[in-house]
Amino acid sequence: MSSGWRDGADARPGSVGGVDRSTRGNPTGEVDGGTGFPYGGPGGWHAHAPQRRARAPLRDDLDADVAIVGGGFSGLWTAYHLLVADPSLRVVVLERDVVGFGASGRNGGWLMAAPPADLRVWEHRFGLEAVRRAQSVLLDAVGEVAAVVEAEDIRCGLRVAGALTVARSTAELRRIEERRGELTRTGWPADDVSWLQPDEVEAQVGAHRTLGALK
Repeated sequence: MSSGWRDGADARPGSVGGVDRSTRGNPTGEVDGGTGFPYGGPGGWHAHAPQRRARAPLRDDLDADVAIVGGGFSGLWTAYHLLVADPSLRVVVLERDVVGFGASGRNGGWLMAAPPADLRVWEHRFGLEAVRRAQSVLLDAVGEVAAVVEAEDIRCGLRVAGALTVARSTAELRRIEERRGELTRTGWPADDVSWLQPDEVEAQVGAHRTLGALK
């Protein structure tokens, strides 16, 4: 496979994507505070990460077994597991700016098994068994990420401590109760879902005047 993309990084331990300081995709040519990045600098996580030397932009064709476009979580996770499965593969991650420049480097740092959509919509489109399989994959993903963090000695301060969905109004309380029923019906382990009273919520997270929380 040949690639004419300008920016690239080998998916090898310790490698980092190249920095494209051109105005491609940014016709005004505006950059942020001398960082050289269109539309502003990298996300806040970069400020606390080890300093890395950016690779020079890729200017020539490159042969690879697999080329992955985008150096976010999805791209890096794919590259990682391809190389775990077959270390002989030549895997290249192509990133316009730097690894983690986009949404993957600007998130809140949550690692949750909560589905990103209404499970009833999924069930209507794909059926209950498909929803249960998807929920199982989401649950397994949390453990898988934690296992890789430990195996690769990634010092990211990971703490698997569960999640709380807090109700502050009767409308929120009703939605949370409906969600609890949907979660258990679609495969979330019943013994892994509990209801906290307002005093328990305050003791755990310091939230006042709540009606309770789903844990």
